[in-house]
Amino acid sequence: MTGPLELRILGPVEAELSGHDVELGGAKPRTVLAALLLAPGRAVSDRRLSELLWGSTPPRTQSAQLYTYVSRLRRSLGSGVKITRLHHAYQLKTVSAVLDHDAFVEHTELGARLLAAGDHPGAYGAFGAALEQWTGPVLGNTTSWLAEAETPALVTARLATLENRASVGLSLGHYYDVIAGLTDAVAEHPGRERMRSLLMAALFLCARQAEALDLYHECRIALSTRWGIDPGTELRETYQAILEGRLPDVVVGYSATGDTLQSHRY
Repeated sequence: MTGPLELRILGPVEAELSGHDVELGGAKPRTVLAALLLAPGRAVSDRRLSELLWGSTPPRTQSAQLYTYVSRLRRSLGSGVKITRLHHAYQLKTVSAVLDHDAFVEHTELGARLLAAGDHPGAYGAFGAALEQWTGPVLGNTTSWLAEAETPALVTARLATLENRASVGLSLGHYYDVIAGLTDAVAEHPGRERMRSLLMAALFLCARQAEALDLYHECRIALSTRWGIDPGTELRETYQAILEGRLPDVVVGYSATGDTLQSHRY
């Protein structure tokens, strides 16, 4: 018995069936597949697909080439998906296929529900499962036009989940895990202040106060140099708390032992 068709877009666009890679072709058919998967159940117009495939200079044979890419995908993916031709558009529906982006959303939403219910360990695990869906640079082997159009929203969703997991991790006492999970992300996204506040708090809780304060000054300089602005309220308050040796307000909830973290002083 074969397993379900597995489709991936949170990294290189890939497909796998029963442990074997499905041949999708080059960047352009993968671009078509990703564009359709990112519009679940909705029709994507020929014009939009053309823009994602060739930008503002499509070839004269664009319609024929698009038809060829879709035909190739139908053959490769088989009954796992259904690609329907509508009026000057294509629509994809998953039949027996599973998509990593769907799993990411499901785990993220579960984490939010568990957090709202006060189940911090469950939320931490759910957010972690969501992040495990990411396998590399998103849409890594598609056209630059698709990547530029779709990557920002996907990356923003990942970073929000990373922050949520870090916040819960601090409440559970997983300080070293939070540091490991946030260090590279903070370096890659220097203007994301909540993430930096969480990393500063984790460093402080690991008795690395000087490093935490350095992170603030690095951000202050970067914000001033790049955008001519000062750090926001949360980051400033986190800095001030660490400077005074107090637990930052960004750390909320309960520790692994059940004590309220707000009552701790370092």
